[in-house]
Amino acid sequence: MASLESSILVGGVSVAVVGGGIGGLLSSIEIAKLGFNVIVYEEHGAVGLPKHCTGLISETTLSEIIRSSGINHKNIIKAKFNEYAVMLLTPNKLSMAFNIKFNEYVYLIDRVMTEQLIAQRAEDLGVNIKLKTIVSDVLIDRSGMYLIKYIVSRNVKSKMFTHVIIAEGAKRTLSSRLKLCKSIRNCYGMQALIKFSNQHYFRTPLIIVGSLSKHYFGWIVPVSDDELLVGIMDSNSPIKIYRSLTMFIKKYLREFINNKDLKVREYFGGLIPCDMRCILGVRNLCSVGDASSLIKPFTGGGIYVITSQVKALTEALRKYQDDVATMYSIKLTPLIKILKRDLIVKKLIDTVGGYRIIVRFLSNFIDTLKVKNYDDMLSSLLRGFSIFT
Repeated sequence: MASLESSILVGGVSVAVVGGGIGGLLSSIEIAKLGFNVIVYEEHGAVGLPKHCTGLISETTLSEIIRSSGINHKNIIKAKFNEYAVMLLTPNKLSMAFNIKFNEYVYLIDRVMTEQLIAQRAEDLGVNIKLKTIVSDVLIDRSGMYLIKYIVSRNVKSKMFTHVIIAEGAKRTLSSRLKLCKSIRNCYGMQALIKFSNQHYFRTPLIIVGSLSKHYFGWIVPVSDDELLVGIMDSNSPIKIYRSLTMFIKKYLREFINNKDLKVREYFGGLIPCDMRCILGVRNLCSVGDASSLIKPFTGGGIYVITSQVKALTEALRKYQDDVATMYSIKLTPLIKILKRDLIVKKLIDTVGGYRIIVRFLSNFIDTLKVKNYDDMLSSLLRGFSIFT
């Protein structure tokens, strides 16, 4: 044990990042830029897999990813939009409610390619990414060092670090074991990539509220001229969501687009935090991304939050290496206040009957909403964004 600790201390700060998703990878890049030793532990056999995310992000968030990672935006952008159509789904039909226009573009990125390119950049900076490696526990010794226990090829190994970043995703297994989360409540998002034999006519994403999802919504996102992403997010089990998704495709989508010749190429999805019951860390152990339970409550989006977390974490680690978690939490206080406010409003929306009630009400008065900030729609509303017919 002593020889292991001394070998780390010679190199200064050493950081273990648990999870090789976008949060863990961006964190590893920024930490490596500080000159610290970084090892990323990823349980899957490849970065970016399995697929689970739609990949819609704001121009601001995209710019932050590019700034941090240095990857070429041309390699990851699949489409861009400045308008959404909100649709009402009833047992009999799918009908238009109103449009949402954004001041800045919303980009559809190839999430798998994005994470793979970020991983390449991280390795170029000296980050060691260990695939097929499961971190089973994190222990702290009397000196304040962290012992990472991990499993690779059925062998249990361990290594000492000065700092640990938990970026394991929404399952939050370690976060719970380390008592960073009081409780865990996840929703599930499932999607189908649909291929057409000829061009479809969708040019903007559709947000679908109504009988498809009780607490959230569904979506149709044009990926290319002959491909669509169709998905649902809800608090039901993955099996029930899968059944709802397949029913929607068969009963509504084929008739709505008047095109019977479509094929589902693949289904994919994943867990999404539906609570904010986790703390950001203790001393030099911090969490990032879904592992911290910080997401946009209205949509379940997490990449925007991750880019803010990575900036705060990097600044805290640069200046306050003896107690990173405290300064990390302080720097994120303004964002957390906004997210908690949104969570309260989201719960009120659920109380009155969900998004379908709000959308049905608004559709009586407006044709288009103009929103200034894609990442903070409620603030745009509270500040008096433009509503015009």
